[in-house]
Amino acid sequence: MDITRNTNENEEQYLFRIGQAKDNGLIDLTWSEITDYVNKEFRVDETEYRTEAAYRKQYNMARKFFESGVFTTDGEAMRKIEELQEEVKKERMKLQTLNLERNRLD
Repeated sequence: MDITRNTNENEEQYLFRIGQAKDNGLIDLTWSEITDYVNKEFRVDETEYRTEAAYRKQYNMARKFFESGVFTTDGEAMRKIEELQEEVKKERMKLQTLNLERNRLD
């Protein structure tokens, strides 16, 4: 697996992707090695480098929220949003039709 940072990936996304790869056995790196990669990607000055524990704790908290379903969307809510979007489209088409008819009469 490629562990280099994607061009549009921020620090949290990168850390989560690498942590997931570690948990799933896709990479054979220790948290100390992961820390080196993250620090080199996101820290300019070595005095700003974070510890292994800082990244590991951040990842574990994100994983906890992810696994508990905090970031998933509710299917019912999505269905209602899609229905509302469809209604708006229909109303917009009706309005366009009425405007066309009005313009023809003018």
